[in-house]
Amino acid sequence: MEINPVAGWVRRQRLRVPGRVAVRTRDGARLSYGELDARSDRLANALRGHGLRTGDAIALWMDDQVANVEVYVAAAKAGFVIVPVNERLQPPEAQFIIEESDARAVLYSDTVAERLAACHGTGVLGDRLLLAADRERIGGALLYDELVEAGRATPPGPERGSGPRGPDEPYLVAFSSGTTGFPKGAVLTPRSVGHITVMSALARRLVYYGMGVVASSLSFPAAITADILTLLSTGSSILLMGKGWDIDELLSVTERERATFVNVLGPHIPDLAEAARRRPHALDTVLSVIHGGSKIPRNQLAELHAAIGDRLGEVWGMVEHSGGPITTTAPQDYGPAGEARDVFDSVGRTLPDCTVEVIGADGHALPHDGAAVGELVVRSPALMKGYLRQPEATSAVLTDGWYHTGDLGTIDQAGFVYVVDRRKDLIVSGGMNIYPSELERVIQECPGVREVAVVGMPHPRWGRTPVAVVVTARDGQLTAESVLGFLAGRLASYKKPTRVLFVAELPRNVSGKIVKSLVEGIVEGSPPC
Repeated sequence: MEINPVAGWVRRQRLRVPGRVAVRTRDGARLSYGELDARSDRLANALRGHGLRTGDAIALWMDDQVANVEVYVAAAKAGFVIVPVNERLQPPEAQFIIEESDARAVLYSDTVAERLAACHGTGVLGDRLLLAADRERIGGALLYDELVEAGRATPPGPERGSGPRGPDEPYLVAFSSGTTGFPKGAVLTPRSVGHITVMSALARRLVYYGMGVVASSLSFPAAITADILTLLSTGSSILLMGKGWDIDELLSVTERERATFVNVLGPHIPDLAEAARRRPHALDTVLSVIHGGSKIPRNQLAELHAAIGDRLGEVWGMVEHSGGPITTTAPQDYGPAGEARDVFDSVGRTLPDCTVEVIGADGHALPHDGAAVGELVVRSPALMKGYLRQPEATSAVLTDGWYHTGDLGTIDQAGFVYVVDRRKDLIVSGGMNIYPSELERVIQECPGVREVAVVGMPHPRWGRTPVAVVVTARDGQLTAESVLGFLAGRLASYKKPTRVLFVAELPRNVSGKIVKSLVEGIVEGSPPC
């Protein structure tokens, strides 16, 4: 039995199609399945030769390279644990993750070398093995390619003197973005990752030996589990877009490579819809364009669907679910026979092997009537093992096999799940519940609005009151009065924002999600009306 399925996928593809490209980048770097299998053998053996043992963690603080994928395969073979560090983090943030995970090695790229040097200068990196993916060598770092070439070209067997390593041991520690307090590391196992790749392949409508264009950064753990490892499991070729691309280049790459799958981040959806209308044949070979992550306005999804048809797929997932989907929409959901109350407001229906329930404050299940709002809880074989070294935080969200997501939502009679808001973002104003996402959805429909974030702020009479912070479209000419006027007849009076502010852009974290605490800071720093 294979302890980690990732190793087996690559090994089998080396036997079947050794010359097929496994992963490549826009600058021409590439690895075939044969090379990926052989080099990951060498890498695993070389790391053992430098003192790493089964269960030791390797931090990856780097840009998107083929080496990134190579390390995940080597770790699967040798029993190492991977800890991705977002490339955009600053030294104190990265340092926390490296120390918290007790990473014994750090692989870094030139893009973070200066920040890693700042960490090294404090002495906190200690005797950790530093590996330079590019040219900048910090503190006696080894060159990655030289390390790989020095490794033995034989499959790494069980480590001498170590006990058996099972499928429920750590394989990946995925740290949250840490928008409040310190980030928590979700411990994912070979078993949970294996399950999520099956679910993700179904949600992404992947075909065997397809071609996937991955536009999201490999700094995001979900891009690894739900995209990269899932594509490898199907023998597909992967093209990493990396940084510095625009929508037209994404479409050009998709058309040239005859891609069958493309993932897309929320901020790119309006531009993708516009570009797809101009270049309708660029996506001719694509079977699915999948969006997940942050909730976006329904009208933007509707516009994208109008441009690309039922190739659009919406998923809902989280790091704690091995970075992969729990629900998904299907092509037929967008047609006249679709059963959802509003498919563009839904994240779809639950995937096989998952169960989603909605529970009230008393912990009891609420009816699936599309109206009762409560916390969404999940049972799935792909759930994390827990948070690294945080038993109290783990027990707070994992209860009797159920993961409490912190998302408020509802489920309709047809089984479609609707994520209403984060529980912590709920605004209670004068005893009435106000969901910021509902206000954001309606305000987004106002002509001239590109983006909006609604937060709850203190109010002397109502306790809390909604405030809207708006980014206008390029040619938008808006005032607070015009936005509030648009809401007349569309929202109950108690839901309307008491203030509307305009900004050039909304603050986001390294995962690209809007940070509501920083939006609140914008409101606090603005003069009162």
